[in-house]
Amino acid sequence: MKFSLSFIFLLLSNSTIAQQSTDGNLIFYYKKIIQILAHYSLNGRSASSIFEDKAAKFIYQEFESTFSAKPKIHEFTYQTDSNHFSKNIYYFVNNHADSTILIGAHYDHIGLGENRSRSYGKKGIHNGADDNASGVALMLAIAQSLNSLSTKKYNYVFVAYSAHEIGLFGSAAFALFCRNKLPPLALVINFDMVGRFDKNARVLNIYGKKTLLQHQYFFETTTFSGKIHTS
Repeated sequence: MKFSLSFIFLLLSNSTIAQQSTDGNLIFYYKKIIQILAHYSLNGRSASSIFEDKAAKFIYQEFESTFSAKPKIHEFTYQTDSNHFSKNIYYFVNNHADSTILIGAHYDHIGLGENRSRSYGKKGIHNGADDNASGVALMLAIAQSLNSLSTKKYNYVFVAYSAHEIGLFGSAAFALFCRNKLPPLALVINFDMVGRFDKNARVLNIYGKKTLLQHQYFFETTTFSGKIHTS
C-alpha cells in the first residue's frame, strides 16, 4: 500500500484549516476546545471519573456537529487495582476504500495528580490543556477539514481515547477493536501534547520513524521553522 505522509501535512497546510487561520476561525476553534476540556469544572478528567465522562459527551457532540451524524462509542474494561469501565469516542468515514487512516488523541488527564503529578505529591486540579486537550483540538480540527479534500483514496477514523495516562488502555483496546471492525490501517497518527511550546526553541517531536522505512524521504524534505526530532 503506497501512501505519503505529506498527504497529512497537506491537510494542515492547504485545506480549510489553513484558510480558516487567515480570519482567526482556526485559533478560535482551538481555544474553544482547549478551554472547555481544560476547564476547572472538569477536575482534570481522570480516567473513569464523572469528569472524564463529561469530556466524552462534549467530544461526542463535536463529532456529531462536524459530520451531521452520530459517532460511535467503544466501551472497554481495564484493570489497575480493580476493574474499571471507560469508553473511546470515534467516527468512521467510510469511503469504501481498501485501507484506513486513523487519527487519534487521548482526552483523559491525571485529575488531581496525586502520585502521577510532577508537583511532588501536591494535590490540585491538573487541567491538562497541553496534555492532551491540545491534541484533541487538532484531531477535531482535521475532522472538520475533511470535506475539503477531493480524494477518497482512504477511509478515515477519528478517535478520542480514554484511560491513556494510567496505562494506554484506551488505545490498546481500540487497536484490538480495529482488527475486526475496520478495513486495514495504512497509517496511524496520534496527537499528544501538540500545544507544548519551548520558550527558547520551536521543536516538533515525531515518534515512530522506524515504522515508516519506505518513507524516510519525508523527514528529509519536510520544512519546519524550528527543529524536528524523530525517533
